[in-house]
Amino acid sequence: PPKIRKINILKDSTQIPFELYTSSWSSSLRETVVHPLNRIFTLNSFGGLEALTRWLEVSQKYAIAIDALLSHKHVPDLYMENKFINIMIAAEAFVRIREGLRGRLKLEYILNVLVKCADDFFVRIVGNIKRWISQTVRMRHNITHTSSLNRVNVISLDLLTDSSYWLVVICLLKECNISNLVFENLLSIQEIKNLSSRFRS
Repeated sequence: PPKIRKINILKDSTQIPFELYTSSWSSSLRETVVHPLNRIFTLNSFGGLEALTRWLEVSQKYAIAIDALLSHKHVPDLYMENKFINIMIAAEAFVRIREGLRGRLKLEYILNVLVKCADDFFVRIVGNIKRWISQTVRMRHNITHTSSLNRVNVISLDLLTDSSYWLVVICLLKECNISNLVFENLLSIQEIKNLSSRFRS
């Protein structure tokens, strides 16, 4: 969520400023500066106002998933285990809403739906999909069963948390029917290149 600095209302060709009252929660968000060369897309490459309109519809539809997903980037004090679980909640919420499903869903099914939705772009990040799904399911099991917490490998947890985050992001972008150029740009940003390199090694 962006920090709102200032709002003006245009009325009769004059701008009328007013004071904006917001919750203190916004002041606790970490400030993020994006280098121009590390942007995933511009408004034009995203698809202009039409794509932005679609994103507004998508973000309303998948609000529960997006809210759970945002904690990964914007609440820095969360334990890594909590970030991972929040992303699993986002993943499940996305699949339930997209597929119109109720009842109990296995995580393996959820991840398979997401991977299929993300298409080849996610494969290019993590490589072996079957192994990635198996490791993610096992990690969730180890975290949610306290007797297994001593089996949690921090390096693997970090990798699976970041890759799961990007998987849900790719699926959300896919829902906007945007150009493949955006996904190619996504694969070229430093964070994704580092993630892909870590999986290969």
